[in-house]
Amino acid sequence: MGKSGLSWDLFFSNTDHDWSDEIDMGGLVRFLRARYPDKTAPNVAADTRLPIDTVKKWLALVAAPNGKAVLVLACVYGPEVLVALLRTPPGWLVETARAAEQARLEAELAALQAKLARSA
Repeated sequence: MGKSGLSWDLFFSNTDHDWSDEIDMGGLVRFLRARYPDKTAPNVAADTRLPIDTVKKWLALVAAPNGKAVLVLACVYGPEVLVALLRTPPGWLVETARAAEQARLEAELAALQAKLARSA
């Protein structure tokens, strides 16, 4: 363990695990609906530039995103969407999602502090 208290096994892939059983489409739907409670499909289609009919099929649990769509989702929404897509995500992915959220929150805080400084 290093300074962070993380075990190295969090950062190595687990090829012995059957990851196909870990796909959680309900998790993806919850993630997308949390981001856009209203007009989920049109907003996600606009963000990702993927066909709205495709997004509607995901939301109805009729279809799952293909590889290209998963990559687009990850590029648009960050590692958090990959965590949402897995029932038991690997530790390295959870840590990556936490780091991304922390960076986003720190950027928001810096923007708010700059706004306050300008109005003072």
